[in-house]
Amino acid sequence: MTDTKRRGIAIFRGASVLFLAQGFVALAQLGYAAFTSRLVEPPEFGAYGVAMVVVAAMNLVAVGGVGQSVMRVRDGSVASRRGAVTYAVVAGLLSGAVLFLTANWWAVLWNVVPATHAIEMLALSTLFAPILSVYSGIARANGVYAKVAVSLIASSVIAIGCGIYFVSTYRNAAALTSFIICQQVLQIVFLGAAAKSSALPGRVTATMIPDFVFSYKVMVSNLREYMILNLVKIALTRSAGGASALGSWSRSDVLTSYPFAMVQTSIMQVVYPEFLASATVRAKARRQWSDMLVLVSWFTMPAGTYLALTLPGLVPLLFGSNWQETSNIIALAAVAACLQPSVVLLSSALEAIGSFKAVFRTQAVLLLVVSGIAVWVFATGHLTVAVTSVIAVAVVRHGIHLTLGARMGLIDVVYVLRSYAIVVACCVTWYTCTYAASILAVAVTSNPALSWSLRILAVCPSVAAVVAVIMLRRSFPPILIARRYGLKPA
Repeated sequence: MTDTKRRGIAIFRGASVLFLAQGFVALAQLGYAAFTSRLVEPPEFGAYGVAMVVVAAMNLVAVGGVGQSVMRVRDGSVASRRGAVTYAVVAGLLSGAVLFLTANWWAVLWNVVPATHAIEMLALSTLFAPILSVYSGIARANGVYAKVAVSLIASSVIAIGCGIYFVSTYRNAAALTSFIICQQVLQIVFLGAAAKSSALPGRVTATMIPDFVFSYKVMVSNLREYMILNLVKIALTRSAGGASALGSWSRSDVLTSYPFAMVQTSIMQVVYPEFLASATVRAKARRQWSDMLVLVSWFTMPAGTYLALTLPGLVPLLFGSNWQETSNIIALAAVAACLQPSVVLLSSALEAIGSFKAVFRTQAVLLLVVSGIAVWVFATGHLTVAVTSVIAVAVVRHGIHLTLGARMGLIDVVYVLRSYAIVVACCVTWYTCTYAASILAVAVTSNPALSWSLRILAVCPSVAAVVAVIMLRRSFPPILIARRYGLKPA
């Protein structure tokens, strides 16, 4: 067996374990979201959404890139890891204190004062975030994916129980934070035990300076990403839509962004240490990185199409009748979400090899694009425009990164774009045929027999797609790629 196939199988197994664990957690969280959506009103979810965005900013500063710095080196020394733990403890204490003291200021900035108590509660999340990042980085660098998966499942199940108790008791934005805090504490306990001696604080030495420089650059990149992701949301809360519109957006994220983030995280945690090693041989990296992007797109884009077709009708069943605005935007949110794994993978690959010049230049362009969209959203208050901006940012970012990656000899841009065009054409055809048949089925109500016939017809495009994959399996692109890396028998 070649080294490429050996590494391919190891990556696939690691990603599969994490994906299954996160899939279980996602299903549990879906039930939790359905339960809490019936107890907490949209404005409170809006306040919770603001608190989550605020704490994300502070966590970026607290964590920096120390987790990535630990994770990208497969065989890091115990001394360097313990030094990273010391940094994490100090950074968590300082950042958590700052967030708690400035909670009201953040709430006023977002024009959602009820978010103050939720932000104060999430100061605990900022305290724990750097430590959890380091422990997670150690576990993934060591390749103990089964322990990571068990810790994720156990901590999430217990945290959901805590969340149900607090939300049922208090029914406000602050109560919604209990799940996150409880989950973090439990994961720190589980992953700290798995890290053994590396989990203890140690001396910070001069040999760690390159790691801290890398961490600092990641932090700067992440802060810019925060601005890119949240300028439009800030504009939305300042517009006529207010916190209620942001609450509707956050509910759509539960069904769209979170599942794809789960896929993205499962892959990233395994392949991040591989980027630096593979980039030393550009010809090898060019093939592997390109195949990775194409393979991921063949799974995420059809999945996004399926969600765009099915979720608008499921939102009232899952969340209740108060979330019509979520139903209106969730198809767009699904499209935006399915683009993220491929986009983030390439962006993270450039980050892992230290190509921050490419990352920073892209972010400068995106800040200009997002600023213009934010002004539009502030003036109109259109939630649809705000959600569409996520799609625009993803397309622009990925286009720039593909171009820069091709110039560095790391991406076969012709192969990738041709593959993307095929995937998009298949998804658009599937969506158009299914949507048209569904519209006919809904329109014909006077003849029940004909209506049911058309409803059956609406399923035909999906059945045809499955049959086509089975018939063309020997030449189906994702299967060919999987065989190349030993993931499927020839």
